[in-house]
Amino acid sequence: MISSEKQLNERFVLNAIKCSFGDYYEAFWEAELYFINKPYELVKNQVKNQQGLDDVTNEEIEEVASTLDYRSTNILPATLRSSYLIGFYSLYEYYLNKLCIFAQKILNKDIGIEIIKGKGIWRARTYLEDVCKIKITNQKEWNDIKHLNIIRNAFVHNYGIISNEKDINKYIQENNKIIILLDDKTLILQKGFIDHCKSVMEKHLEIIIKEIYA
Repeated sequence: MISSEKQLNERFVLNAIKCSFGDYYEAFWEAELYFINKPYELVKNQVKNQQGLDDVTNEEIEEVASTLDYRSTNILPATLRSSYLIGFYSLYEYYLNKLCIFAQKILNKDIGIEIIKGKGIWRARTYLEDVCKIKITNQKEWNDIKHLNIIRNAFVHNYGIISNEKDINKYIQENNKIIILLDDKTLILQKGFIDHCKSVMEKHLEIIIKEIYA
């Protein structure tokens, strides 16, 4: 009976996390599709209707429309992705702290995460590993999380500019289809980056859940 109850609790927590990440991802994907699939002709008509463009040639309209289309299919989605990265990271950190609370109760620990020094994911790591004896840093997912933390901080604090690219160069090289580092150290998040974030964060939380309820 106890084993069955633990399995139910484990599935409940895991489903709650998947639903939260799923809802957030659905909102992101609908927004990204809007920019990616925004019809070129619609953009061109918007250009024609703007004040002061009635007398321009078709060639000039095409040139401006092409610029706006690039903006809608590249620049705006990249901006959207940075916002959703911040949101997904916040969701991950929220559930990571929740799992620390669950771990204290399930593993009967006297010490709670609130008395642990540190901030964010680093405090949770300390609590889970030192107090609960749950290793969370020996998975590939944790290594990815650390790099996502650096990327997230760059967007939150420095407009997407990396202050020390040495910390993230290898990660970018390994994931160059979904993230680009420009010469001025500005990060550009490509299509597929948010899918990567969602997958990594969900997987890491799932690993921790299984350890807690083992």
